[in-house]
Amino acid sequence: MASQRSTEDERSRLNNPSANWSLANFDWKFLTPIIWAPILPGIRHVLRSYPKARTYTFAGAILVANFHGFWLINNPDLTDLED
Repeated sequence: MASQRSTEDERSRLNNPSANWSLANFDWKFLTPIIWAPILPGIRHVLRSYPKARTYTFAGAILVANFHGFWLINNPDLTDLED
């Protein structure tokens, strides 16, 4: 009887994936492109009258964003940093 109940609980849990979702187990690190996306056009707009500085700043921002992405992907678990 207990195994039947646990099987039913497991089935209901798998049939309702939103029941497993919470902010605690959400990967926030994959939302960083939302932060970088408006910064890159902003650099191009603000430094429009300085083409050489715009090129270097834009390239530097892309480089920093890529390094930040590599660090986030290679870091096994960012939640361990809070301990």
